[in-house]
Amino acid sequence: MINIILKDLKLMLSDKKELAAIILMPIILTTILSFALSGSFQEMGSQWTMDIAIVKNYDLDQDQASFRNFTLSMEERFGIEMDFGNNEEALFSEFNPEKIFFEDFLGSDEMKKFIRYTLCTEEEAYALLENKHVSSIVILPDQYVYNSYINTFTTFRNNIDITVVSHPDMNYRRQVTEEVISSFNNIMSSITISKNVYFEKASEYMSLNEVVAGLEDFVKDIGTEPAGVNVVITDINQKNFINSFTYYSIAMMSMFILFSAGYGGKFILNEKIDNTYYRLVATGVDRRMIITGKFFMMFIMAIIQSIVLIGYSKIAFGINWINIPLLLLTMLLSCLAVASIGVFIIALTIRSNSYKTSDAFSNALVQVLALAGGSYLPLQILPKTVGQFGRLTPNGATLQTYIKILEGYGISEILPGLVVIMVNITVMLLLSGILLKGGNSNDQSIIA
Repeated sequence: MINIILKDLKLMLSDKKELAAIILMPIILTTILSFALSGSFQEMGSQWTMDIAIVKNYDLDQDQASFRNFTLSMEERFGIEMDFGNNEEALFSEFNPEKIFFEDFLGSDEMKKFIRYTLCTEEEAYALLENKHVSSIVILPDQYVYNSYINTFTTFRNNIDITVVSHPDMNYRRQVTEEVISSFNNIMSSITISKNVYFEKASEYMSLNEVVAGLEDFVKDIGTEPAGVNVVITDINQKNFINSFTYYSIAMMSMFILFSAGYGGKFILNEKIDNTYYRLVATGVDRRMIITGKFFMMFIMAIIQSIVLIGYSKIAFGINWINIPLLLLTMLLSCLAVASIGVFIIALTIRSNSYKTSDAFSNALVQVLALAGGSYLPLQILPKTVGQFGRLTPNGATLQTYIKILEGYGISEILPGLVVIMVNITVMLLLSGILLKGGNSNDQSIIA
């Protein structure tokens, strides 16, 4: 058995072309992708800023005039005293939705640290977005201020839909923008909810005129504070940040170890062509032993690939490979998964007596698995269904597990990924056993 493994390893390591494909290529791709896409993984901090365009589709003066007219009509229809429309200096200065959004919220010291906004027309905003001068457009809708006053000072509730339009190449900044706008909407909604509670409870003890008369002071008390939002930028759960160099070092390693799986089928057909396979069988070496030798050859080659890429990323990019026990466990399981896939390819190759299976895997299937598993683009950017499938692939599960380890998670958090890898190993070996069942009946002439 050992002699078979050593023979295959010696043959593999002597092929400089194949070594370059599985060792040198991932190093080159890791370096290129890490530098090219570093902006997408830029860490938030004092130097991290995001540019957005804001479009105002409303007219402030017109909205305020409309609300004054509304209050007058309410006084006439229901006989209640609403002096908001006349006391505009107090109302529009103390509670001004536009001022709250631009000055108190986006203009706060915390928000200005990482968000810069430009006011422009919708046409100008889309031009900026198309040229990537901004990452997102925030569109404040028609009658935005009027509807804000209606929601705040009356029992009515008008929908306010703030639209966020983002560039597809800036997914992370889109998510940040959406969260920022969502937090602002939550603040404004809390004011509306507080007002509704005030109306409900105060009306139990006071007349409607008294309730309305006290509403202005009530809203002022709660409405001058919504901009007091403190945005603290930190790593989630104080975990380590994964930059582009770390991500693509792991991604290329998870992808390129798959290529080792394709060599088992090629080697066994080569041995049939030069009669090495038949000489081994003639000496009493069982076919299962030959295939087991190929299994360990592929396993060791995947280990070598992983060690080389980890060493390169450590030296070239200064990546801190922490939690060595979990890293070794993940490396061993991922390489076993590769060897298991290799055995499955050997089984298909023996059944077909053709190089086509190994070639199809190396030239096509590996690329599909790489794309779905997040080797080229993070799963968060890919469509949801693709991302869900990618997490179930051996390379996708390996990639996500390595990332969690380097982020600082423990065994309980990475266990789902390890389970996926082990399931892949089990399924591949079971399928291989089914295909190989039947002795040596498929040991026939080779079809090129």
